[in-house]
Amino acid sequence: MAPLDPDQMVSITMSGATRILTQDDLKELMSEEDFAAFEESVAASKPLRQLINVNRYSVPGEETFFSVSALTVENIRPISLELVIGQGPIPPGVQQYIDRTNRSWFYRYRYTLLGFASVLVVAGWGFRRMAA
Repeated sequence: MAPLDPDQMVSITMSGATRILTQDDLKELMSEEDFAAFEESVAASKPLRQLINVNRYSVPGEETFFSVSALTVENIRPISLELVIGQGPIPPGVQQYIDRTNRSWFYRYRYTLLGFASVLVVAGWGFRRMAA
């Protein structure tokens, strides 16, 4: 999971092109009260994290029923779920956004790996001192 980037929060996608709205754009579109409320919500969203999960299902061509549910959730409280149903490959711009948001396994668990490596270094140093 990646921290939620407040500068990337509001975007509009039309005809496959996505435009991220800046603070100036939002000031023009909103009243002063609405913009103040928006800034408060952005400040409150600092600790939020986001995860993009892509699942592909082969759905038959006839009319069908599709449902999504979270069966188990541990140590997190979901705030929102966005479901996009499409066909064909993921557009390159969306794939770049997914890769940038989720990042690699090493990046997501860098602090855990750093802690584990630190424990190994300290243990090795302790054993070396005991042997000397």
